[in-house]
Amino acid sequence: MRTFWATLAALMIVVTGAMAEDCGFGGSLGLEFTFTPVPPAALDISTDITLSLTFGGAHLLSRTLLTWDGLEASWLTVGMDFGNVQFETGMRFDPCFSMYRLEARGGCCPFSLGGLLILENLAPLCEPPDYTVGLALDLGLSFSSGFWVRSLTGFGVWDLYYLVDCDLRTDVQAAPGWWFEEQLVGLGLKGPCFSADTWVLFTDLGLSWWRVATTYRWTQPHVEVGTRLWFMGLFAFTQADLVVAGHIEPVALESVTTFDLGGFVMQKINIEVAFSGISIYARTLFDFSGLLQQVAGLELRF
Repeated sequence: MRTFWATLAALMIVVTGAMAEDCGFGGSLGLEFTFTPVPPAALDISTDITLSLTFGGAHLLSRTLLTWDGLEASWLTVGMDFGNVQFETGMRFDPCFSMYRLEARGGCCPFSLGGLLILENLAPLCEPPDYTVGLALDLGLSFSSGFWVRSLTGFGVWDLYYLVDCDLRTDVQAAPGWWFEEQLVGLGLKGPCFSADTWVLFTDLGLSWWRVATTYRWTQPHVEVGTRLWFMGLFAFTQADLVVAGHIEPVALESVTTFDLGGFVMQKINIEVAFSGISIYARTLFDFSGLLQQVAGLELRF
């Protein structure tokens, strides 16, 4: 019942924002299946159902994760974009209430300032709650030349890199207590054909890891070739990613090959076909032992 009222309230906020802006309506509906082999002869299957709605500067995102055991988790996110200032709030249930987050971002070129506040329940599933609070501060500079700098500081939260990895299915994790956990610093240069960036993570123990990446792009046809090098500590090389991506309507393909000092580690292959507001995609992850994960999905845009 609490989930119902929260969803209803979120919808009212979004609709009110849409009426105030007098803008059009759009969105998407997605269905995704994930198959994960479990040795020696089992298979885990999960289903993601995603609904996205936009009303001008307002948006709503609902995601539901189902497994053979029933409802695994659900997420509800509502946001508003006022131009120079953006707000977003969200909740997670798994299936009981487990997390609330509030995010705000704004700025005036070249400066940007953002903040993320989370309230998370660290207790086991549907047990008496054990709440903790976390905060992440986000400072940035960006220039018309393409050069940018960004700094994220976490108090009571781990995995700050998940805020910048461009994966909707990864997120920060709350830590028990309220103290400094991580500092993530990035800087880069992005041009029409070439981009390079570096991310460095510090903890209370000092330098944890750093990553350097470069990408070169061609436009006819659209092809990208890039590398990512990962290091633990100052000089301890851990792995390298070779990224090759291409896009020829209506097909997009991406290949990520991971190596370490011992050679090949794993391979990711993503393929997507998009036409008439419909996207069909597949993501495959495997190594020398065989298939690690297979994802198949469908998205309808309206």
